[in-house]
Amino acid sequence: MERPNLSTGLPDDIETRKSAARAWFESLRDTICSGFETLEKSLPARSAILSPDSSRPRTGPVKTERAAAGCR
Repeated sequence: MERPNLSTGLPDDIETRKSAARAWFESLRDTICSGFETLEKSLPARSAILSPDSSRPRTGPVKTERAAAGCR
């Protein structure tokens, strides 16, 4: 099997491709974050959720972690 003759360098439309890829990934991120936000809203109040040992309410920086991941 012969190796295909591949051109070196970047395609002429690289910036267009990069912009399209960025937009797609941003849309994917927003869709995932929206799904988690919908899920969170459907859960009981935060104070009613117990930690795994069931002795105290579970707390944590959920929104802060989402923000750090780029969720809005």
